[in-house]
Amino acid sequence: MSVTLPLLRVPYVVLTQVIRSMDPTILVSLSLCSNRTFLLIKTLQSKLTNANLCMDIWPVFNCYITNNKSRYNLFQVQDVDDIYYQCGGGETVSTIYSNNKFFTFWKDPCDGFRRVMSYVCDLFRLEVHTVRFSKDAFWTVLWVQERQKTLAFAWQQNLQVLEADVYQNTLELCTAGTFFIDMAVVTATLTQGFRIPKRDTLRIGEGSWVTIDHLLTMDCVQLKVEASLLKKRIFVSSSTTGQPVEVLD
Repeated sequence: MSVTLPLLRVPYVVLTQVIRSMDPTILVSLSLCSNRTFLLIKTLQSKLTNANLCMDIWPVFNCYITNNKSRYNLFQVQDVDDIYYQCGGGETVSTIYSNNKFFTFWKDPCDGFRRVMSYVCDLFRLEVHTVRFSKDAFWTVLWVQERQKTLAFAWQQNLQVLEADVYQNTLELCTAGTFFIDMAVVTATLTQGFRIPKRDTLRIGEGSWVTIDHLLTMDCVQLKVEASLLKKRIFVSSSTTGQPVEVLD
């Protein structure tokens, strides 16, 4: 026999402890019940420590939180499908809860992903820590950089071919403190004078285009260039630290 707990009627102190004992997946599920539960969770929960909110597009739009060695899958956003209901603003979407996360289906998945990420940021009072994107989803990085002051980590993980101007634009516009870019360029010729923002770490997965002149414009504490045509070990000076930075093949 199951017993129903009138959660919103328990004393305030007890309710606070109950909410603070829940993991992010349960808190998201509870927050979707009503505006009241959303505000209660946002107000009463302790701010998550050592928690990283991730915006991941591979292979589909995923929103999850990593905390120490744990990963909490929250939302997966896809094209609109078969089960519909009305949500705020008159937008018709569908939702399925399975395997401890919500699958949501939108007419415009990109807009849906932005709304989902904004919802989670607001609920947990977190900024987006990590963005993993493909060549067609660089807008995710630009969107995060527009809504918050800094982005800790961006990763273009899958080897995809880009035109040189698009590749260069990605390097110039992404300001993440740590940036891993594994895309390959169509041509090995990039503009010599383009500037890459200062950052802590830059890893270039396909570095056959990198020349000494390019290295002199890369102001990074740690720089790793893979598949390079340069010599195995090169040292350049970092204006950020004043210390030599090793570039590895």
